[in-house]
Amino acid sequence: MEDKIIFELNCRLPTNSFASQQNINDICKDIKTKLGGVRKQRADLLQKCIKENQAVIANVHDDPTRADEIRSAHTNIRLLRNENTIEEITVAQADQTIYERCRKAELLS
Repeated sequence: MEDKIIFELNCRLPTNSFASQQNINDICKDIKTKLGGVRKQRADLLQKCIKENQAVIANVHDDPTRADEIRSAHTNIRLLRNENTIEEITVAQADQTIYERCRKAELLS
């Protein structure tokens, strides 16, 4: 995801020689808005998956014949929570990249 952000920043934020017609603030705001939408979708999907796995555990927790299904759901929940942690790190890195790149472009204009 961060690579796509950097690519879009590089494509849309002009260098000094091409900066004449571009509004840097609008470009940065647009990128942040798009990114916010994608982040919300991703967070919603992760939460939906966690809830579905929790429902599986709740529905079959008393059935010893479905131990593999319970174990699988627990593993999925653990992996999804790890993915949430990774997402937090990626969000922080992407925000820092956007901030630095937009600030640099504003200073150069």
